[in-house]
Amino acid sequence: MPAEQYYDQRGDVGLTVSLLIILIVALITVILQITGIVKLM
Repeated sequence: MPAEQYYDQRGDVGLTVSLLIILIVALITVILQITGIVKLM
């Protein structure tokens, strides 16, 4: 049981890390788009 629980925790951490990376990439793309629009204006 402890080994399975440890594996589940690691899986959750990997999932949250991947979600955080996706959110950061999305934020960077949005910021770049906003700065590009501001430069055009």
